[in-house]
Amino acid sequence: MISGTSLPSCFAAILSVAIAGTASAASQPTAARLLSAEQAREVDAQALASASKITTAEARQRLAVQRESRDLVASLRSTYGNRIAGIYREWTPSPRLVVRLKGASAERVSRANLPTGSVEVVIKSGARFGADELKQAGRTHAKALRAAFPTLGGTWVDERTGELVVEVASAADVKTAKDLATVIAGVPARVVVGRGDFNAALSGSGALDIALPNAVGHCTGGFTVNIFDGNDKTTGLATAGHCPDGNGTATYTTLDGLQDTLTLVGQDYDADSDVKWYTKVDQDRDFEPTFYSDDVTKREVSWYVWRDETVVGDSVCKYGQTSGASCGVVASTSYAPADPICNGQTCAATYVMVEPVAGQTQFGCASGDSGGPVFNDTTAYGILKGCGDRVGNTIYAQRMFYTALDALAENDVYVFVPI
Repeated sequence: MISGTSLPSCFAAILSVAIAGTASAASQPTAARLLSAEQAREVDAQALASASKITTAEARQRLAVQRESRDLVASLRSTYGNRIAGIYREWTPSPRLVVRLKGASAERVSRANLPTGSVEVVIKSGARFGADELKQAGRTHAKALRAAFPTLGGTWVDERTGELVVEVASAADVKTAKDLATVIAGVPARVVVGRGDFNAALSGSGALDIALPNAVGHCTGGFTVNIFDGNDKTTGLATAGHCPDGNGTATYTTLDGLQDTLTLVGQDYDADSDVKWYTKVDQDRDFEPTFYSDDVTKREVSWYVWRDETVVGDSVCKYGQTSGASCGVVASTSYAPADPICNGQTCAATYVMVEPVAGQTQFGCASGDSGGPVFNDTTAYGILKGCGDRVGNTIYAQRMFYTALDALAENDVYVFVPI
């Protein structure tokens, strides 16, 4: 079977699409070990424990709360609608969901029962602006912000503080810059200094080879998908939309050494989306719903998460052909990357931004990683788009960002989940 994590350069991370059949490579690599859901959760718990300097038991609890509270998050968003100024997780001294609301009312604390425990829910009122208003302010005043800050990078909503965060490459006086950004945007703003964003594309390694006029483009594959056209359904592979089209075909080789020719059938690459999807030229092998979580193990997808189900503080991981596997925490669900990496358009605040866990300052994210899967245990979260604030000329960065799976669903393309 062809597993889907190996599309070299344009798509960055972990895709494990599998296609049943024999490898066409002369020497077949060792087959990847398929982890059970329980094994995948244990691997992630140990990684989170090591990175966050907590016990494995506490890490297991955090990941269980994250997994089991998605319906609760959806219910809170439905209940409070555009009054929501932010939703985020806190873990100490105990797990809780904090909901910040626009307007005045008394603070309320309750406890919601989950299958393996419970989580405290804290409702805090008094925010001046809702999260949607902050996001819209960034988009409405994007041109004025670029004029005021020639080195403007990405912008995002800080749901913990209720600020529009504006990144610039340099600022002689951050306090003065903050005041200026607040005046321009008309909402509370914070200015941070960073090195900007880039699509994690076009590296020289990987397994999705795309013929170009004078070169070969390489990308990382993402998740296996079901592609619907009316009543017809085919299976295929999703990756990043900014990967070059070439002549519309790509040679795809998995980490297991299986190889097939894929045909580009659709893409959505604009201000708010960065995805494309391929299918196979022939159907002698089937796609399977697996993805690679590192160079030697893969996982079967059990479910998927939409952007509105994602919360600041969630743990997610990615796998990329260049930098390998790395994990972090969601810092914003309304990130607008720096122009011009959205196909020449002003990037919308629809991407999810991930930062290293507390106590760490960087993780692996580099050119060649984009397009790969973003996940937690066996749950699909998105398709890696790019990295930000690169650390020198290394394969490390201080943030990464991905396209949520909503972008595929809007095109009637869905992550392949076994029945």
